[in-house]
Amino acid sequence: MEGQNIVDDNAEQAEVVCENDVKIEIPRSKKHGELMKYHNPKLAVLREAVLQSLIIESSDCDTPLVCLDASTGSGVAGLQWKKKCDKTVHVVTACTETDRVKTNCKLSGVKCAEWYLDPSHVTGQLPEINESKDEILVSPFHPNVVLRQEAFNFMLIHSNTSVALYTDSVFSNIRQNGVVCFLCPNIASQCFRSPNLILRQFGSHVQKTEYVKELAVRVVIADMARAAARYQKGIEVLYTMCLEDHFLIVIRAIKNHQQAVESMEKCRKILHCLFCEERVMYPSMSSPIEDPYSLIPCDCKKSNPGKTAVILGPMWTGNLYNVKYLHRLLKKVNDNNPKNKLCTLIQTMSTEAECRCESILSNVSCVNKNGKCKFCEQTSHSKNGEPLEKRPKLDNDLKANEEPNDNYVTERCLCKEKCMKQKDSDEVLTNTEVIQDMPLFYYDLQKKKYSGFPKLDRVITILRASGYRASRTHFEHQAIRTNANLQQLHKVLVKVIKK
Repeated sequence: MEGQNIVDDNAEQAEVVCENDVKIEIPRSKKHGELMKYHNPKLAVLREAVLQSLIIESSDCDTPLVCLDASTGSGVAGLQWKKKCDKTVHVVTACTETDRVKTNCKLSGVKCAEWYLDPSHVTGQLPEINESKDEILVSPFHPNVVLRQEAFNFMLIHSNTSVALYTDSVFSNIRQNGVVCFLCPNIASQCFRSPNLILRQFGSHVQKTEYVKELAVRVVIADMARAAARYQKGIEVLYTMCLEDHFLIVIRAIKNHQQAVESMEKCRKILHCLFCEERVMYPSMSSPIEDPYSLIPCDCKKSNPGKTAVILGPMWTGNLYNVKYLHRLLKKVNDNNPKNKLCTLIQTMSTEAECRCESILSNVSCVNKNGKCKFCEQTSHSKNGEPLEKRPKLDNDLKANEEPNDNYVTERCLCKEKCMKQKDSDEVLTNTEVIQDMPLFYYDLQKKKYSGFPKLDRVITILRASGYRASRTHFEHQAIRTNANLQQLHKVLVKVIKK
């Protein structure tokens, strides 16, 4: 999926790049910013995710989908859609550099036709498209003009400046259950470098935090919810994907007055502690709160004079993932290429969305250094699937010259029974697909500076065994998403470090 350079001896001013069976021509420029305008190889994973989402949407619809590629100058996303989805989609590329898109269509073997808008155009009536295998429409107008003139089922909005310039046009004319993919560049750094810029564009107060990436995503989604509500539409977040300094936000627009109200109710503010960075959702009420510091589960206000917390937002406080949609997306990616980077990323996102809790395993003493049950590891299975008992391994609880007492045997039996119940509960949860809302934000444990800090997987296992929901997050490599607050997390980590 990575782009491969193909050098052409005859072309002195351009080079040809191949990505996902699509060839595009990009100009050779010394400036890195101009080169990224036409093709950014880092975004190949995100474009692949958009392509797989389009394949899912086209399989659910009987009629061809009308799709818009409003990305940067090369039109690579629209070409991939037409090459992979064939006649199930009608692709329109909105780009001012039409000559560059026409050249890329010729290199990829795709026919193209120009589409000029006029004031008498009726929404939903595209020009007659040739029923050949490959053909797309190229419009030499600004994407905002195309969005106001035509209604689409599937859209990709990628801007080098800000997606806030397109949200109003997107939701003014989108079709029922239409899907919009927003590709947002470098928003997390703007949250702590230019908070006034975020306030002007998205209408939210932000600052630098340990969870600034998720903070930026929720601020952008809140702006989309407000834009959709102005046109009596609600939004459903299908998934959000973070790749370095780029974000992919995929949402579904639902034309419903009640859905619009529910989406607006999920846009709330949070109370953030400036010392320990603990946070809590601010109550949605019109009357003032007498003691807002009592909402935060920390003691920073008692030990520090002055104002110790700030109010951030408003931002989206709902889910960032649709678990069922992620499972479908993961299955689609596994069928095509199960060993690529996108598959690993979606697996992490799916685990993060579920954020399981193993409260049935409340006995933390049965967990070894690897974060697994000591007693259950002693049981292996034969080829026929029948359990095969092995000799117990020596550990701290049972020494070499010591016989197993009644407490040890009882503890082993109870732990084994609890583990079996946990497996049954996982199967029931998978079948019924009753999953709670994911916890708000994550904790970056790398910045907590604990001495003798254990591995992240073991911390997650201990948290789950203690009755909390916990999982990794794809926003940060050394961060944990959990419903435990900072004090509860500290107590669990202290126990693990002492052991």
